[in-house]
Amino acid sequence: MEIQNLSKEERHRVILKHLSKRNFIKVKDLSEKLGVSMETIRQDLSYLESELKLRKVHGGAMLMKEPGLELYFSKRVCHNAAAKNAMAQKSVEFVTTGDTIGIGSGTTLLQMANLLETVKGITVVTSSIPVLNRLAEFKQLGNFDGEIYFIGGKVNVNLLSTSGSLTEKMFRDVYLDKCFFSCDALSPEGIFAHSSNEALLTQLYLKHASKAILLVDSSKMNQQNFIKIANWSKIDTVITDGKCSKKYEEIVQEFGVEWVEVRKPKIEQHFA
Repeated sequence: MEIQNLSKEERHRVILKHLSKRNFIKVKDLSEKLGVSMETIRQDLSYLESELKLRKVHGGAMLMKEPGLELYFSKRVCHNAAAKNAMAQKSVEFVTTGDTIGIGSGTTLLQMANLLETVKGITVVTSSIPVLNRLAEFKQLGNFDGEIYFIGGKVNVNLLSTSGSLTEKMFRDVYLDKCFFSCDALSPEGIFAHSSNEALLTQLYLKHASKAILLVDSSKMNQQNFIKIANWSKIDTVITDGKCSKKYEEIVQEFGVEWVEVRKPKIEQHFA
């Protein structure tokens, strides 16, 4: 039975009610039931995901079930979410069939992992537990045909990632076509992290990758932090919602860095 002329809030309630009964629902079915376009439904699902009410998967949505992952989202993902989504979408354009890629920890990189089901025949190496969980779930559903390798070690319960001497040993024989990573601060002096463990882990990704792609939102620009991860010479591409100001123009020209500026989708401006 089709339901028409509902407000956005009413649609959200209907979607969550159906999910509570079925655990999974298709975009197409919701579109037909609510009498709106599939694009409108996708926008509704994006909003509800940002509110930690559900998880978007290929073709539809599932209930959010993992308390650890939910806690991870609740602390960080809602900050500048529109920019993070746009950066994640752009980053996937840099992944090609047959690539072996490394994915670090962070909410933007988890958003990127959400989109990798569209890329065929890749190998993903990660130290991020949320990224591992997401890709493993896609694999179980038959929506991801690539290979997944998890780099173990001491678990950081705040970042939900691994680090330490064991992680270094496991990285020793790993070679990546590309690594995708984030940072806590970016300045003309380089890229920075809050902790030494984060910095060392990112340095491992950079050391073992042929191409390094940094995803950083504008709120982290023009800042420095406790530990320096690397100089600009280690970066090949920056994907950001920030503009390349004059001082950064000089740096990217000097080191041959590609600066890719993304725009926030208008429909998600209210998430940031």
